[in-house]
Amino acid sequence: AYQLGADRMEQYPGLKLRLITMVRNYIRVTTSRALGGNFRKLPFWERVAAQLQRNRECLEFTGAKDDAGYGRIFGEHGKLVRLHRAVWAKANGEIQQGKVIMHVCDNRACIELAHLKLGTQIENIKDMHTKERAKRMPYTFDVVW
Repeated sequence: AYQLGADRMEQYPGLKLRLITMVRNYIRVTTSRALGGNFRKLPFWERVAAQLQRNRECLEFTGAKDDAGYGRIFGEHGKLVRLHRAVWAKANGEIQQGKVIMHVCDNRACIELAHLKLGTQIENIKDMHTKERAKRMPYTFDVVW
């Protein structure tokens, strides 16, 4: 579970951790602030930090996910954003049109910057097939990559 560092704990004296069991046997350790009515009023990156968990090499977002498993959260302007894209854009600038952010670790919930890579959709599909991650492979590609 996400743990505030000692320096961050000093910013929030009296902060209490709660263990919350959610649907699908999902257990989340969070601060009482994270589930309060004012959570969406917190700064964007503070809301993100409250919902992170280290899982081996990956830094996973434990908040809401879309149907594909990518972390999503309301951005600074009230629009839902895929979190891995927001992390990439914060570190590297705007994502060019026609580009995607690929997960080197193949963990869609991961937002570890070292695990994110800029590429094209074709490169992403090639990576998926090379690593045999495709759920259905009804045909073979005769395309020279």
